[in-house]
Amino acid sequence: MAAIALPSTMHAWQYKEYGKGMHQVELPVPAPGPKELLVKVAATSLNPLDYKLESGSLKMIYGLKLPITPCTDVAGTVAAVGEGVTDFAVGDRVAAWSDVMKSGGLAEYVLLDKKSAAAKLPASVSFEEASGVVTTGMTALQALRDKAGVPLSGKGRVLIMAASGGVGAYAVQLAKKAGAHVTVTVGARNADLARSLGADDVIDYRAVADPDNPLAHPGGELYDVILHTTAVPEKWDHFHRVLTPKGCVVSTIPEFSTFLRTAIQSVTFAGQKMIPIFCDCSKAEDLKLLIEMMGRGELKTVVDSKTPLKEADKAWERCLGGHATGKIVVTVP
Repeated sequence: MAAIALPSTMHAWQYKEYGKGMHQVELPVPAPGPKELLVKVAATSLNPLDYKLESGSLKMIYGLKLPITPCTDVAGTVAAVGEGVTDFAVGDRVAAWSDVMKSGGLAEYVLLDKKSAAAKLPASVSFEEASGVVTTGMTALQALRDKAGVPLSGKGRVLIMAASGGVGAYAVQLAKKAGAHVTVTVGARNADLARSLGADDVIDYRAVADPDNPLAHPGGELYDVILHTTAVPEKWDHFHRVLTPKGCVVSTIPEFSTFLRTAIQSVTFAGQKMIPIFCDCSKAEDLKLLIEMMGRGELKTVVDSKTPLKEADKAWERCLGGHATGKIVVTVP
């Protein structure tokens, strides 16, 4: 395909100070250097990490250089390629993870470097669906497969907490595809959604039978794996009571107490394990696998809402609320 004519500037959202919110800005359209892609963004999805970075609560870990254009998860069309790019061409439909320290996705164009995971999209996968699967889908995959040892063909009993959230909705589908018996925690309004994704049993976290044992399986069975995807802390005793002797909890939102318990369990050779996970979003092969599954109809994105770029602050506020069902998507005309 011939080169696409590019504007000199683009609309975007940035924050210039921690905790002060985002502002609309006009920025130069970046030019791709060697091994880089410039993508015309069609959709980007929001993650809790986005607003945590903006709040400044993680600045000691990530050390961002402000101003920042937020959002890592994008989908769109390749608009230009840098020297040495052989895997992608102008006009390719792609989904990708973008490093916000270089170029964030809440903009009309995003620059992807050689460290950014990117995958081509089949015609059957929309930009909105694809933007949702990037970080949360890879987190679910790596948590179940790499940390919990759940292969994409196998058996076991898995509990997925907050199954209607971004990570949880993908995890239900992946665990079910793996042959696991899947139990989930959701609110009553999302019970039917969870079952449609593959949940075998549903626990309404707002109406548990025993507050001292809120994760108990309805039939009294024990879990081999618990995927903890909610920001609400859970007592270890609640996990301990429902895990098999060699079971594990994989936490996608680890806190200091998570690492402390992991360390204690390591030195005491405990049977039950607490395992923290940080998604490796540079794994292009994982993103390609998920996109291929979506293309075959084996995995879908639950979209909470779609908001145009010019109103991205509304999507940001919804993400801050913490009760979205699935993914919050910002569309770019």
